[in-house]
Amino acid sequence: MIIIAVAILGSFLTASFSDEGKADEVVANRISKATIAGETLFEDETNANIQARDFKVSNAGPDGGEARMLIWDFNKVDLDEVAITINGVPIKEKLILSDKAAAISILVPSKVTVSGVKDKGGGISYAVKFPNIEMTYFNVVTEGQSNTYTVLPRP
Repeated sequence: MIIIAVAILGSFLTASFSDEGKADEVVANRISKATIAGETLFEDETNANIQARDFKVSNAGPDGGEARMLIWDFNKVDLDEVAITINGVPIKEKLILSDKAAAISILVPSKVTVSGVKDKGGGISYAVKFPNIEMTYFNVVTEGQSNTYTVLPRP
């Protein structure tokens, strides 16, 4: 009985994108509940042919409170750079994406903008995770362009 309980607990602790399919399927679906922050899905600059997109993030936290956002490169790390603004205020003017998720505190509600600063080759691909709702969003951005995440409070 104890062995079964440990096995079940271990499966929850080791859950990753593979629970939702192959890497290209997970990225093509654009949203994942199983991806672990900092997880690398590809060994090269593959992005499953996704297009840049804005997202609405619901239930991110209490109205007037804070939420945490994690951002990283879900492909081969090639040191692409992005800038992040919250409600038009620069928070990170130059964030180098890697497989180490960078944590950013954001107000709820807010508009978070991720702008492409420097593409080191193959496109700027990144993942954004809101750990309190366990949602990861996969996206791409080109230099000089941006994506917006409208972060909404719990109802």
